[in-house]
Amino acid sequence: MSTQRINKKEAKGNRNDDGKVGSKQLTLAEATPGKSMADVNAESEMLTELKKFRKENMDSFCDLKSSLNRLENTMEELKQRTEENIQHEKVLSYLLHREASLASKCDDMENRLRLLAFQLRKAQANRSVAKILNPSSKKVVSHPKDVA
Repeated sequence: MSTQRINKKEAKGNRNDDGKVGSKQLTLAEATPGKSMADVNAESEMLTELKKFRKENMDSFCDLKSSLNRLENTMEELKQRTEENIQHEKVLSYLLHREASLASKCDDMENRLRLLAFQLRKAQANRSVAKILNPSSKKVVSHPKDVA
């Protein structure tokens, strides 16, 4: 119990104005008194390499994040284009169907017109035309072709 009281007193004694314990920072050599200077230098090199590696990782993370953002934007554009293409496909399908329907109607009407024209020619050929008096020659003509 006496050691606990001593540790508590030391902790109270080490507090600074902020109330934090142990505000003094130790150097690497002071923290590890049993190590040689070569070990300390090796650890220092390792720490600098780790810091360098961490910085490289952060840089690559930022690059990956920007690449991911570009990829997400590209995916959104592709979704929009896909929706537009689906809409265009529906409109194109409707227009092709409508064009086929109108072409069918046009063919039907052309055929009816041909039949009507043929029937009119046939009716005119069979019809008897009254004799016309040609005013220039003063002669009677039975067919209009003779007049012209």
